[in-house]
Amino acid sequence: MHIPSDTAHIASMRAFVGAIGRHSGCSDETIEDLRLAITEACGQALEQDAAPEGIVLRTSVDGERLTVEIEPAGSFERTGRDGEVVGRWALIQALFPDAELQDQGGSAVLRLAAQIG
Repeated sequence: MHIPSDTAHIASMRAFVGAIGRHSGCSDETIEDLRLAITEACGQALEQDAAPEGIVLRTSVDGERLTVEIEPAGSFERTGRDGEVVGRWALIQALFPDAELQDQGGSAVLRLAAQIG
């Protein structure tokens, strides 16, 4: 799914992930966690003007896992002065401890894996 760089379109992405999660067999709690994480990643990208061409969301199912990728996800400040995880990244990691943020040619990609069932 591809959305323009406008906060008005984040709701469409949330609905899309909800439908994919439901179709894949994720629990309601997991679906809500995915929606929240996606909102934060999209918000980060739009806040930093990191997505002039829009934001792409990719999903795939592999066995018992639904993988969601958001690109670009923006660059997250991941640690505060005392080394603690902070801000939006702290929230995403609380929801998805295995969350990965990778730089792919100057574009940050956030990868989340959710359990199905």
